[in-house]
Amino acid sequence: MTSTLVFTSSRSNDNALRIARVAAASRIAAERAAREAKAEAERAAREAVFEADLVLAQAWVAEAVAAGATVIGHKICMAEGGKWRGLVSTDEAAGLIARAWRDEDSVEAWGLNDAGEYVGGTF
Repeated sequence: MTSTLVFTSSRSNDNALRIARVAAASRIAAERAAREAKAEAERAAREAVFEADLVLAQAWVAEAVAAGATVIGHKICMAEGGKWRGLVSTDEAAGLIARAWRDEDSVEAWGLNDAGEYVGGTF
C-alpha cells in the first residue's frame, strides 16, 4: 500500500471560508433590503387605499351632518364573525368607518339628530 502525502494549507482554507462568508453576507444583505423595500411598498399601498376610504367616509359624514345629524350610528360586521353596534361622534365617524374597511369588515352607518330620528342617507 502506497500513501501519497498531500499538502494542505489551513491558511488557504481559511481564506476561502472568509471569501464565502463575505459573499453570503452580501447576498443576505441584498435579500433583506429587497424584503424591506417590498414591505414598505405594500404598506404605502395600504395607506393610500386607507386615505381614499377616509376621504369617501368624510364626505358621507359631512352630508349626514348637513342633513342635521349630531351623532352617527353604526353596525360593523366583523370579518372574523360577530357584530358591533354603537354610536360615535361625527368627528370620529369617518375614521371608524375607514378603519373598519381596512380590516375588511362591512359597515352600515346612519345619521341621528338630537331627537334620535334618522337623518341623511344610510352608508
